[in-house]
Amino acid sequence: MSSRPALGGENVGERFAYFLDASGLTRESFVVAVKGAIGERSLYAVLGGQRRPSRALAVLIESIWGFRADFLLEGSGPMWATPATSPDNADGLSRTEREVVDFMRESVENAKSIRIELDKARLWQRVFDRTLASLGTLEHRRDRRHELASIALVLDDSQRSARAFERYIVALHRRRSMRLTEMFVNHYAAEVRLPVTATGAAALRTTRQRVAHAVIQLDTEITAMRLALVAIADMPSTNDLRDPDPDVAATALSGIVVSTTFS
Repeated sequence: MSSRPALGGENVGERFAYFLDASGLTRESFVVAVKGAIGERSLYAVLGGQRRPSRALAVLIESIWGFRADFLLEGSGPMWATPATSPDNADGLSRTEREVVDFMRESVENAKSIRIELDKARLWQRVFDRTLASLGTLEHRRDRRHELASIALVLDDSQRSARAFERYIVALHRRRSMRLTEMFVNHYAAEVRLPVTATGAAALRTTRQRVAHAVIQLDTEITAMRLALVAIADMPSTNDLRDPDPDVAATALSGIVVSTTFS
């Protein structure tokens, strides 16, 4: 795996925070595990980007957890150390699974992307399973008098769920695009030294503020969309509204109203 600089937006504090999260460590448990090689106050400053960890601490982290010192400090090379003597498939992973793991370990940005994709897949599976369950109730329903109406309910419900998921996916990609724009604008403002007047500086500052606001707004929208999808996945089947048992129908109606109104 070739060495390369860290992707834009990553810093030592973010890489350190990812290491703690990926390793299942809290700040307190990490300080205990390294036997006081760094104190809680200093660690807090590292995570906040106010100071850098020492190379000695980074090497200690690599020796204990395998999170490479060079990646932690500089963002270069692979994220995790992999023993060169490990035989192929010793971990039981297929080639595709190993490619996913290797991609995830290249950078914090990659790891975040894989997490998002995993969350999307799990959400879709829940929504899809609910639709399959609704179709299953149609197959086992003895009363065929309202069969067409029941099928129409399930179809409308599944299409509504699919449209909600589609809007969620589109919003995720819009946020990724906007973050790329934000990274470019911030890099331009920080790294490109051009003689600009007060007018140019003000225009650039306004642009950065607008882009940052757009990212925050998208974050809020995406959170709301995800909660709505979770609510859809947890909703009773709309087909239960036609259940001959009034308690089943009433419970289904209550669940659907609550999910669609208060989520």
